[in-house]
Parts: sequence; structure tokens; C-alpha cells
Amino acid sequence: MKEKLYVLVILFFTSFNCYSADHVWINDPSSLKWQQYSDGKIYFRNLNEFPDGVYTNNFGGCCVKYWVDTTTDGGKALWSTILYHMASNKPFYISKSSAATDGHILNIGEW
Repeated sequence: MKEKLYVLVILFFTSFNCYSADHVWINDPSSLKWQQYSDGKIYFRNLNEFPDGVYTNNFGGCCVKYWVDTTTDGGKALWSTILYHMASNKPFYISKSSAATDGHILNIGEW
């Protein structure tokens, strides 16, 4: 009976996914390079050029590795917030599940 309980406990705790993300500190939003394609995606071209903030910058260079999809409500909200930070020159973080892979930006913020 104890063995079954141990197995059940192990399965319970191993079934959860851990959330981790890579972050880059955009200390000078005016130098953020981006390009919009007709599919509604905004691609960031130089996230590797920003210095390490609290986190180590693991982001790759040019050209179409990281994006915001402005065809979704979440993507529109992210892009409008990025534009606000660019216009006011307020630094912020960009986060992605893994900087080593291509994909969409998860979130942005000031923390």
C-alpha cells in the first residue's frame, strides 16, 4: 500500500510543468529595431544588442526570431504598450519562454 502511495505522490508532483522565461532589459527603447510584416506580426531585430539587466541577455540577433502577433487581442495590447514605452523612452523587460528558440513574446513589463 505504501508503494502505491509513493508512486501516486511522485506522479502528482511530476505532472506539473515549470514556467521559466528568458528576459531582456530594454534600457533604451528608442534603439529597439522592429519590422512589421503583412501577416500582422512585428519582428524584433536587435534584442541581442541590449545589455544584461537583472537577467543575462540570452537573445539571438537578427532577424525574425521573436515577434508580437498583432492579429490577436493580446498581441495588440503588447504592441501598444511597447509603443508607449518607445514614445516615452521608459525602459522595460521583454520576456519569452526561451530565447534559444523562435517564437512570440510572452509578456513585457517593468519589474
